[in-house]
Amino acid sequence: ARLTKQKGLDYLLRALPVVLCEASCHLYLIGDGEEKDNLYQLADRLGIQDSVSFVGFQQDIEAWISSLDVLVLPSLWEGFGLVLLEAMALKKPIVATRVGPIPEVVIDGETGLLVPPQNPDALAYGILELVKNLDLRVTMGNAGYQRVLSKFTIDKMVKDTLKIYEGCMEQQANSDNIFKHHVR
Repeated sequence: ARLTKQKGLDYLLRALPVVLCEASCHLYLIGDGEEKDNLYQLADRLGIQDSVSFVGFQQDIEAWISSLDVLVLPSLWEGFGLVLLEAMALKKPIVATRVGPIPEVVIDGETGLLVPPQNPDALAYGILELVKNLDLRVTMGNAGYQRVLSKFTIDKMVKDTLKIYEGCMEQQANSDNIFKHHVR
């Protein structure tokens, strides 16, 4: 992710001490951005710097996502969240905030867990639920993979986009015919 305010990564860092009280885990922040120094400082103030790695921008995101147990996207707002589809295609369960189109991508309780934005406790609870339950991670990961195959393949998206264009063209043609009929 871009290390920006929009991504809500400060809330993720605030959730981590709660998670670490109940589970052994490590947080990898993948990406770069203007909030990097602030996030470093926050991790230091929270005493979690040994449990967080700032790995910077990575070209091979597939390898990184494949190595994760859970993908967390704590965004405050989001345009789409392509990383969610990338994770689901790799059978990774997700904890994400319920903002923008994320609930259209991640089905709460089925392909991942959705939590309110700006809520470290809810984020921690969602992460713990998945970190502590391998069967749930596998089930949600498989469900996410099936969702990508059924809803988000290139062929499906092209067909759906064509339907929208065809509908618009048909609507325009109908409008033109009505206009011509009334003008005569």
